Amino acid sequence: NPAMVAIYTATDRVTNMQRQAVAYSLDRGRTFTKYGIVLDIGSTNFRDPKVFWYAPTQRWLMAVSLADQHKISFYSSADLKHWTHQSDFGPAGATGGVWECPDLFPLPVDGNPKKTKWVLAVNLNPGGIAGGSGAQYFVGDFNGKKFTSDDDGSYTPPSGTVTHDQP
Repeated sequence: NPAMVAIYTATDRVTNMQRQAVAYSLDRGRTFTKYGIVLDIGSTNFRDPKVFWYAPTQRWLMAVSLADQHKISFYSSADLKHWTHQSDFGPAGATGGVWECPDLFPLPVDGNPKKTKWVLAVNLNPGGIAGGSGAQYFVGDFNGKKFTSDDDGSYTPPSGTVTHDQP
């Protein structure tokens, strides 16, 4: 019975430091045992890990938000316990709010698995076009260490149009 693993952001209630932690279940997710903190960079804005297996390098990869820096950091690990920083992406695109809840996944172009682009989705809060939360995505390449956006950064999102008066 392989363990079910959860990787999550643990926040210290006294210092507000955000660290990545691991818990595991041996009963198909009915109960979890905390393993502990596996990645701590000493930040109060380091959250929302997305972890997946990357077959070409035979390693686990983590995309995690440096929320107030408008960056996504990439880490790799062979065992989900020891993580090595690979690179950062950002700031780019919309930076009106903190960056949260990243996702990184391959997408075949026109359904062709031999021609693949990677999509990095990043949520914002606040920063949505209509106010409140929003989301943006970047399309590019990922080599197991670094995400490179196809967009050169020259595009500036429109500021939007006010459709009603603010109180």
